[in-house]
Amino acid sequence: MEETDEYPTANAYFNAKIVAALDYMTSSREAVSVSDIARHVHLSPSRSKHLFKLETGTTPKRVLRRLQVERASEMLRASREQVKWIAAEAGMPVLATFERNFSAISGTTPGEYRRRVRAAVFAGVAEKEKDAICV
Repeated sequence: MEETDEYPTANAYFNAKIVAALDYMTSSREAVSVSDIARHVHLSPSRSKHLFKLETGTTPKRVLRRLQVERASEMLRASREQVKWIAAEAGMPVLATFERNFSAISGTTPGEYRRRVRAAVFAGVAEKEKDAICV
């Protein structure tokens, strides 16, 4: 039998595992742990952490936190739901943990972020109305 290059190398195999882990992290709408991610890609938690760090330069926990904060930011901009509800929907059901992670990543609290976004939106609407009146 003739040898071919059709079989994936170890790197291609592990890259696929990391891509699958990232897909799972971004598509999941519930609280996900590093153990859940590892189980999803059929690796041990320690092996998945090691490979993730090797491939991405960061840990799965940090990426997961960032994704959760991005998801929460979208909800803070688009909804009037309470911050506690948004925290749980973003995958961080403990409000204090959510606020600490949100502040560390965004540089502001969730409430202040929402106020700033709304102020910017209202300022933009007011500017458009002013321009429409002047035309």
